Amino acid sequence: LGTYLPDVVPTRREMLQQPDKELFIAAERTEMENMQRHGVFQWVVPPRGVRLVRTKFTYKRKRDAETNEVTKHKARLVARGFTQIYGIDF
Repeated sequence: LGTYLPDVVPTRREMLQQPDKELFIAAERTEMENMQRHGVFQWVVPPRGVRLVRTKFTYKRKRDAETNEVTKHKARLVARGFTQIYGIDF
């Protein structure tokens, strides 16, 4: 039997310890390219005094329903919106 790999990897630090980390890194690159191509993300230099909404990647292994083998590695960039303060940030 092979080593069990969890479907969800909660942090980048944990992702970098996985045996298939290169596939997750490629998924990160694909996610960033897709977001830039669709015009929903661009790198900017923030103005002074502006609080930025922080982001993080989430990682997931997708599996075949019948064989339970990993078929895809996904990385999604998500905003950490809970860091915003009503009346100040929006």
